Amino acid sequence: MGIYENNKETMIEYFPYVKAQIEALETREEKSDALQEVFWDTDLAGKEIIGLACEDDVWYFNSRYYSEEMVEEWCELHKRKDYFAPITIFGLGNADYLKKLRELNPENKIYVYEPSDLVFWEVMHRTDLTELIQQENLFLTFGEEGILQMTQWLSVGINFSNYEYMENCVLPNYKNAFPLIYLRFQKLLMETYETLVFQKNTLIKMQKKSQENFYSNVGDCIRQHSILELVEDFSKVCNTEEVPAILVSAGPSLDKNIKDLAAAKNRAFILGVDTAIGTLLKNEILPDLAITIDPLKDIFLFEQEGIEKIPLVLSPYANHKVIRIHTGEHFYSQKESDFLTELYTRYGKRVIKLSTGGSVANDAFSLLCEMGFRTIILMGQDLAYPEKKSHASAAYNDEVNPDKEGRVYFEVEDIYGNPVLTRVDMNHYRRWFENTIGGSTNLRVIDATEGGARIAGTEIMTLKEAIESACGSAVYQFDAILQNLPLTFTEEERKAIMEEFGRLSQSISEAESRIKEGKKVYEKLDELNRKGKYKTAEFQKTFEEISELNMWVDNDPIVALMGSFTNREEYDIQSRVYAHKENIYEEIKYIVKNGIEMLEAYLDKIPMLLELLTYMDRENVDEKKP
Repeated sequence: MGIYENNKETMIEYFPYVKAQIEALETREEKSDALQEVFWDTDLAGKEIIGLACEDDVWYFNSRYYSEEMVEEWCELHKRKDYFAPITIFGLGNADYLKKLRELNPENKIYVYEPSDLVFWEVMHRTDLTELIQQENLFLTFGEEGILQMTQWLSVGINFSNYEYMENCVLPNYKNAFPLIYLRFQKLLMETYETLVFQKNTLIKMQKKSQENFYSNVGDCIRQHSILELVEDFSKVCNTEEVPAILVSAGPSLDKNIKDLAAAKNRAFILGVDTAIGTLLKNEILPDLAITIDPLKDIFLFEQEGIEKIPLVLSPYANHKVIRIHTGEHFYSQKESDFLTELYTRYGKRVIKLSTGGSVANDAFSLLCEMGFRTIILMGQDLAYPEKKSHASAAYNDEVNPDKEGRVYFEVEDIYGNPVLTRVDMNHYRRWFENTIGGSTNLRVIDATEGGARIAGTEIMTLKEAIESACGSAVYQFDAILQNLPLTFTEEERKAIMEEFGRLSQSISEAESRIKEGKKVYEKLDELNRKGKYKTAEFQKTFEEISELNMWVDNDPIVALMGSFTNREEYDIQSRVYAHKENIYEEIKYIVKNGIEMLEAYLDKIPMLLELLTYMDRENVDEKKP
């Protein structure tokens, strides 16, 4: 095989999402653009270099004189002393920069984005990229679709322990050749940082109330369903690839078209967020499913006659008063790691985590995607404040005051192309929709909100048009399907779990003793460090004990319960985890400091944990509690 065939085969093997992009380039009759043309040249030493001709400008991405020297200088400038520091590169060029930078930074994660399909096409034919592509910590993408892929990579790869060390590089002349795409790429990086801060602040703010809710809700979690049944069993009796779903949020535009929704009943699956329930019931529309996730959600939203007839999706951390009012079917979502998730896993239950941008509508949209719906219609998804209104009238019916809180609000484009007020959090949710829609294949999303901020990637229609376009004539009894879904745990499993709950106090006491012993081990390591006894058997034994302790901390379910209260401490430690240490003494001293600090945080939370155990409902395990 030639260079291109090898590159293509390797690229598709390691980054299969690019297959469609590459095939689209192959079938393109013209491999040039009317406004841009990629060319090859040589420097004074005869080294091949690449450039781009753009109307009146010509941009070289390597030096026209001595390109190897320029590559050396550029890469030395961006050499990282920290192996954990992520690197983003805007531009691929002829790949000389990337090859040298990888050589200088062999362990760092490198995220490369080439904005031009044409440059990528040329390089694939002239430069062997196979060794680079095969490297575990290198991520390469290109073109319009590449921005979305980069968004997904960075959301996973950038966290509180490494974002401050991130190096953002731009190849020579790329900023000049692609100014608008460069600004978009910079915006992506800023949004990645913003999301981190947004998630951190939300988690810390909600921590105490979330845990109170969790312990109050956990008994109901065990008796009822998880979203696993919605995802796995619902699709067995309903063809979600053909039946559309309608996601009803409570933006102010909902008042415009709520009455039109009746025409979709039993022809589309209707999922309403918590703030939209009042509007739905007021208009005699019973949604097939509702959802709530907010630990502090106002309880009056659920004090509606007939609400018990609506099956409800909840986060285990949702306001615990909701399950006292809502006595119908409950479906609980899960997190990647917490006590409940560990319990599901231990009993052989699959865990499904919903991707979220932070709002209940984001979670609802993720759920519909997990359930397999290929057409989703959005209602009341304003994500803005048209006419200064914040919600539909049956929800909060309040107004914002941009004159008084001017810095909080700013303008974005609405669905009609006009400016509309929004806020940082709303705009964050909107971008989440755009990134999720853009990164999904075979997903049709219709924005039938009839107002609010424009969501890129959606088809804009009125609700009447959307129903006519997406809903067939078939009638479905979704309520019967939902009521017949199996419970998560069997009766025997529920009894065993409740017995386990009854032993939690004793288990906490045992974990407390081990944590205190663990502190002593760290103190011993500190003493050996101060005496410089690094090569002794005693030092090696103590370090092995620390490793065993850390493994226990990472995997013990009781420590996980304590850890649910220590988000602030964990963020503080994460923020300095990669701080530079001058020598082994400072390194060990740092390990001891962080280890003891984290163990003390666990111990400090034990009284709070024991108090919350009194919230736990351990009765009526044989049936769903009314």
